[in-house]
Amino acid sequence: MGVFQRYRDKDGKPYGPFFARYPIKRNMNGKIVYRRERVGTKTAAKALYAEKTAEFYSRERNGIPYTRNLKFAQLVDWNLEQPGVKAKKSFKDDVQRSGTLRRYFSHLSCSMIKPSNIEAYKQKRLQETSKTGRPPRPATVNRELALMKSMFNLAVRDEILSYNPCTGVSMLPEENERDRVLTGEEYSKLLEELSEPAKSVVQVAYWTGMRIGEIINLTWDRVNMKEGYIDLDYADTKTKRKRRVYLTDGVSKNFKHINGVRSLTHKFVFISKNGRPVKGIRTAFEGACRRAGIKDFVMHDLRHCFATNMRKAGIHDSVIMAQTGHKTMSMFLRYNTVDESDGRGAVNRLSDYLDGEIKKVTQK
Repeated sequence: MGVFQRYRDKDGKPYGPFFARYPIKRNMNGKIVYRRERVGTKTAAKALYAEKTAEFYSRERNGIPYTRNLKFAQLVDWNLEQPGVKAKKSFKDDVQRSGTLRRYFSHLSCSMIKPSNIEAYKQKRLQETSKTGRPPRPATVNRELALMKSMFNLAVRDEILSYNPCTGVSMLPEENERDRVLTGEEYSKLLEELSEPAKSVVQVAYWTGMRIGEIINLTWDRVNMKEGYIDLDYADTKTKRKRRVYLTDGVSKNFKHINGVRSLTHKFVFISKNGRPVKGIRTAFEGACRRAGIKDFVMHDLRHCFATNMRKAGIHDSVIMAQTGHKTMSMFLRYNTVDESDGRGAVNRLSDYLDGEIKKVTQK
């Protein structure tokens, strides 16, 4: 009986609060385990029983019948079907990372995966060769571990699993700071090898510090051409924070040109030649870099270029961070390259300043 009164009076008649007894999981032998919960009224107990029972059998219909026999591949498939996961901006990355994790753990049931297996995975991944011909970076492996931990947490939350083997497994130390910044000559060569709309996307990234995803998904309602800025909503940014990005005269003119020739049926700023919104420019970008002879430069490095050039122009760090959307100084410093000329210039300015102060004292 799913709903009942536990207590009996001296005549054996039930009285007192109502309880609900509903299924929560299966034990190691596949037998359903129930939970008994004190609720209060009969109506509330019936509602709780119906809700929890429906949740249990819904999980089973999703292909996860027994906790003991749940394969890691099943967990991956289940995780990718969760609404919260599918709504993530990084969902495509999650799909790719899930494939990598599946290669290593698909032959195991979730109950067989231990922290030692995950530690072995970390070391094995670092010894592989990626598509670039180099081993995966520690940050790449860490993103995979974070995804694995997240999917186990979701399964534990929904009582599909009772244990997360990722708990206590440390992340790899990351040393991903890049110092690759385009010279003026390299930037000019890169633009020469690019065609629209990839050329305009790169120009906006170089001159505003916006993320490529923010640019590609930019819509006209976010652009204020009269005042010369872009207002990004919380849903548009990686950090889930609103941000105002100010435009240079060159970028503003580019937007005005695009707006003048665009089809009014499109809300997106950047449209491909087939009349559809741009989905990505990676292939065009990498091809242009090869033709221009530019090595060891990726699209995300355009943000490094912006942050470094802004600092060299004398712009305060807080202003640059507001433009790029960096939440912390530690993250910002990873994008800000200091070269030898910066160091020499700094000590020379310090020397000039101190010489001036000393002269003031000696002249008194």
